[in-house]
Amino acid sequence: MGNAIVQSATIQLKDQGGGVFGSVLPQGITSVSGVRADGEVNTISGLGFGDNGPSSSMFENFSGGTDGAEVTTLNSNFDEVNDFYRTKFTSDSRSGSLSGSMYQSKNQAPFDIAATINTVNFGAPGSGVVEYFTSFAIKVPSGSYFPGIGGGNAGNNSDYPNDSALKTNWMQGPDQFRNDMVSLSHVGNGHWLVTSNDLGTFIDAGTNPTWWKWGGWVKISLWVKSGADPRNDAGEVYLQITNGVDPIYEFTSTPVIFGAAGTTGDGLSPYEFNYDRTVGWIKPGVGGSDGAGAGVTVLFDDIYKSWGANSAARVELGDADTYAGCTDTALCEVEDINWSDGTIVFTAREGGLNLSANTWVYVILPDNSTIYSFQWVTA
Repeated sequence: MGNAIVQSATIQLKDQGGGVFGSVLPQGITSVSGVRADGEVNTISGLGFGDNGPSSSMFENFSGGTDGAEVTTLNSNFDEVNDFYRTKFTSDSRSGSLSGSMYQSKNQAPFDIAATINTVNFGAPGSGVVEYFTSFAIKVPSGSYFPGIGGGNAGNNSDYPNDSALKTNWMQGPDQFRNDMVSLSHVGNGHWLVTSNDLGTFIDAGTNPTWWKWGGWVKISLWVKSGADPRNDAGEVYLQITNGVDPIYEFTSTPVIFGAAGTTGDGLSPYEFNYDRTVGWIKPGVGGSDGAGAGVTVLFDDIYKSWGANSAARVELGDADTYAGCTDTALCEVEDINWSDGTIVFTAREGGLNLSANTWVYVILPDNSTIYSFQWVTA
């Protein structure tokens, strides 16, 4: 955490009795007004937020369906939903009453892979983005198996398979196998990476890491921004993980983001991301103690996407008085039109938090390194 991009620059403004802050107001949050509950619209007041919030964003917590029904573009905020092993609503949720069960399988062929299940479009080839932020919560529930086909009973609920079996989230350019990025990818034997087909590993998130919680929810967030020359200049990659138990896990790197060209001869700029896929791909289990194949279920909830300029600008709720000390955070919804230097209007989201307990509001600016915090106390 010592080399993290994000530093807990916590500022809470307080009038020390004089009633005046002086000729120059300090920057930060002065107040939060509204109802501290999931789905409620609230207002942050203060100074120094800048005039630009996220240019484009979406949020999906699977609240638009019914338990057991299939997720479609009509009852979710996804632009496309793959018909191959379509996601289903399920009552095992992190927030609200439902989450998305991305895959359920037993007795499937070893290489029967479900891919590109739920898609958010950033722009057609030639009008994509070079910056994005993604966040989602993932869970392999107790009694299910981790995806994978390698190693006997591989993929049980307390052990990993030995093969590359799960791309939790896959960003893709004009050619889906080039200029891509996966966060996170399980590549076998408990090893997790932020990686790509062109440039290999961007961040190594560990082998059998302590941040993974068997049977529990884990929230994964990733911010990526290319350099001015996307093909040659170093960019920024920031990975954050919370699990509801430990303080925030943070990983950073400054690699070149884009590698070889995308589809050749099309006359379009290849250095861009056009699609976000959740899940990217997933393998069924074929082990299991019964020898007949392992049932695989991977749940997702509280999916947040922001793309284009200022993607890192966001509002989060947390359970500690410093950002780095939070064991869990919840991404809230905010649009650029509702973000100004002195006021941010946002929709509160509960995530894995208990909003009736101590809650802090964090405003993270587009540089992903400036954070303002404020304890949200119910009047």
